[in-house]
Amino acid sequence: MQPIINYAICAVSAYLIGSLSFGIIISKLFYHKDIRNFGSKSAGMTNMLRTFGKAPAIATFICDVGKGIVAVVLAKKLLCGDADPLVCGYIAAVFSILGHMFPIYFKFRGGKGVATALGVTTALAWQTFPIVMIPFVIIVAASKMISLGSIISAAILPIATYFVYYFWYPEYSPVVPTVATAVIALLIIFMHRTNIKRMVRGEENKLGAKKSDEQLFNITKSLFLRTGFNY
Repeated sequence: MQPIINYAICAVSAYLIGSLSFGIIISKLFYHKDIRNFGSKSAGMTNMLRTFGKAPAIATFICDVGKGIVAVVLAKKLLCGDADPLVCGYIAAVFSILGHMFPIYFKFRGGKGVATALGVTTALAWQTFPIVMIPFVIIVAASKMISLGSIISAAILPIATYFVYYFWYPEYSPVVPTVATAVIALLIIFMHRTNIKRMVRGEENKLGAKKSDEQLFNITKSLFLRTGFNY
């Protein structure tokens, strides 16, 4: 019974941490506006850049990645008790992303979960970071669509996780990590459903249409080059 209680505590704490939607917090605190009333209506980095500029977008990205890391580390190190730390970590990963997407503090309207997913997966198995980021950079550079890069990278995530655990962590079963990241991937793809519809119609926003889009790609590429292989 006790492990189940620990798992539940990890889930609730991660959801509450994930619900700290920093795009909304920053836009309200510094601009006295709600980012969800502008652009794509999403509380993520892309919409923050297009609406308020580079500095708040970077701050949003760092905070959204950071809260994913905090949720996972807190679950594994402090809240797990006698339960399996790996399971605790991946429960926290899924629920922190759910919190980001459907934040209880902000009427369940948040972001699409990409930055937070990057944080939780990096905290749990850092090797997945370059595996999913390299295709992201290539796809965005080729297609000029950030949403397409995010969707395909999300789809790659559970496959990358399986092989990371198979080769780097053979002492652990890859089942829980793979299933959890598959759930994360499906959530991210679901949150991009309107983007998918626009892509089918040939109406999706592309890099170069706005100066801020080029800035976004440059920011993402810079963060990848600076942090991707420094573990």
